[in-house]
Amino acid sequence: MKIELLTLTVRLAALIVTAFVIPALKTWLEKKTENENLAQVQEWAAKAVQAAEQIHKKARKDDPTGVKRRKFAIDFLNQLCAKHGVRLSKEEIEVLIEAAVDEVNNCRLGVLYSNEAES
Repeated sequence: MKIELLTLTVRLAALIVTAFVIPALKTWLEKKTENENLAQVQEWAAKAVQAAEQIHKKARKDDPTGVKRRKFAIDFLNQLCAKHGVRLSKEEIEVLIEAAVDEVNNCRLGVLYSNEAES
């Protein structure tokens, strides 16, 4: 009788783990991975924008709207994502690049304001 009760308890525990714990753990792991991937891709976007700024310094005069720099950054980020198996839509790539550009511009403004304050 005790062995049957123990077997039944073990089976019930296995059923609960299979039905509830594993799916919850899977969901948590997927979200954690997505967040880590997003952080990595955001870092890549920032590097792509910084590289575009460095490589195309003279382009600011030739390319005041930033079309060439933007294309370079998008292409660079697309290559990194493809290399690492990260799939993003064109719109997602563009948003990440625009956010990185905004961050670079805000940093540049912060430096300008701090230099003006020191003068």
